[in-house]
Amino acid sequence: MEYDEIVFPVCPFPKPRMTQRDKWKKRPVVVRYHIFKDSLKHYANEYNYEVPSVLSLTFVIPFPKSYSKKKKNELRGNPHQLRPDLDNLVKAFKDTLCIEDSYVYKYQDIQKIWGDEGVIMTQQTQTIPYNFEALFKEFSLFTRDLGAKALLGHIKALNNTALSNSDSLDHNLVEQFNNSIKKYGVDFMCLFFRTNRTKILNFEIVKNKALENKVFEIVCNVYKTNIDNVINKLERDGVRIYASGTLFKLLLDTCNYTVDEVMEITNKPRSIISRHKNVITNLDYKHPMDKKILEKYIDSKKQLIKYILDEYQEKN
Repeated sequence: MEYDEIVFPVCPFPKPRMTQRDKWKKRPVVVRYHIFKDSLKHYANEYNYEVPSVLSLTFVIPFPKSYSKKKKNELRGNPHQLRPDLDNLVKAFKDTLCIEDSYVYKYQDIQKIWGDEGVIMTQQTQTIPYNFEALFKEFSLFTRDLGAKALLGHIKALNNTALSNSDSLDHNLVEQFNNSIKKYGVDFMCLFFRTNRTKILNFEIVKNKALENKVFEIVCNVYKTNIDNVINKLERDGVRIYASGTLFKLLLDTCNYTVDEVMEITNKPRSIISRHKNVITNLDYKHPMDKKILEKYIDSKKQLIKYILDEYQEKN
């Protein structure tokens, strides 16, 4: 596997020990830490950087102003063996750019060295050429089955943007299509078209216990968990939040349940339902961990749509 070297022009900063009080009265060290995170996120977005599962990091620590020119020449490029600790620098980097720390399974060449300016150097897997042929095939099949107007509606909902009333259907479609590719990437849009092409639900979905049980069953199977973990222990870890978020989003968006109905089914307050659903809605397909969760959500949605269509065909 080949890699590209990435250099973030951000001075390394260790993750400080934080308390509950820092939420409303932040200490100077916590304020500086948040400034560091904002800067690192800015450059990560600018470079389209994705944290790889095998992480390589070099933290360049700048010389203190008091060091002489001779001492700087002696130390430049040599190991930095003073504070901050290497572990805390790595924690700060992962805390900023990793949604799920467990995604990184191996460290490779992690070090901190002396240098004239503080920077963070890392590597990223070289970009694989996009499969545009598959994308345009799915695009063509979607427009054939549902039409250009329906396609525009789906992409508009995905991008969560308003349309220009003065522009034509074709102009709006091209603009929304380009924006979706920039935001989500070609692979995701292929999955998006393939999934939504089957959603020809021109009938009212029958809401009953069987449908609710099927949604629970699908989510539990896809996330390899059980109902108790999804509903009763959903605050414990990220995987359960993703599972519960998928559950809430399927009930609300695909099955057309109201929030009140979902509250009654799951016995959860409106705030948790909204927060966990938004976790799924706000996932970024460009991020490796987000991509895995989005693919699980799409898999769940495809299974649910197939079940709804099969039930409708049996009754009609």
